[in-house]
Amino acid sequence: ATWQKVYDSRDNIYDPTRGRRISTTVQWAGHGFGGDFDYYKFTGEYRTYKSIGKGQVLAFRARLGFAQGDVPYSQLFTVGGADSLRGYEDDQFRGKKMYNATVEYRVPLFNKVSGVLFTDIGDAPMETTKKRPLGYADLSIVQLKSFADRGDARAKEELGKRLSAPVAPPTAPPKATPTNTTGARRS
Repeated sequence: ATWQKVYDSRDNIYDPTRGRRISTTVQWAGHGFGGDFDYYKFTGEYRTYKSIGKGQVLAFRARLGFAQGDVPYSQLFTVGGADSLRGYEDDQFRGKKMYNATVEYRVPLFNKVSGVLFTDIGDAPMETTKKRPLGYADLSIVQLKSFADRGDARAKEELGKRLSAPVAPPTAPPKATPTNTTGARRS
């Protein structure tokens, strides 16, 4: 069973320029409901948008989650991909805990095309006794790439572009995957 509460004051659900969206979700399985697994799963998300100039928007998103009990693999939290941790494959990281945050600066370029400067950080760590390194960072700004290893941290810069359309054409370049995929991930 799932319970969710959402507060949404955004001016546009597809391309917001101001407002907030706050949600909490509680999911439970087993514990009197039947099934093969007994677990609880809690998720919180906060998004805020602020217009800071002619068409320019500052956007922030943070998500936290944790699960306890006998959680099946398909119900573990996932991080990775265009919606959570750019530069990694979709759902590349799975675990009983999850955190993810994104900051974006969006600026119109021309017509329905805008540029996006962003940074993501997140992880969904599996339970392990290994020491976890600091992670991976990705600062995006139009197809400019450079990689730098700093001990156990990896940084990446890349140019981002966004097309404001109901369905965007598949024009995004393939993303590089880092060789060290443990620890906190930033993109």
